[in-house]
Amino acid sequence: MAILITGGAGFIGFHLAERLLEAEKEIVIFDLDIYKIKEKSE
Repeated sequence: MAILITGGAGFIGFHLAERLLEAEKEIVIFDLDIYKIKEKSE
């Protein structure tokens, strides 16, 4: 089962997503600010 993170481009959501991925969890990120997500992934 996937974990939904809302606000994944924000500080808390981004770091939560990193931790969950390190723990090999399946996640889905929903955020309306796509530009912040692109910046952090580069």
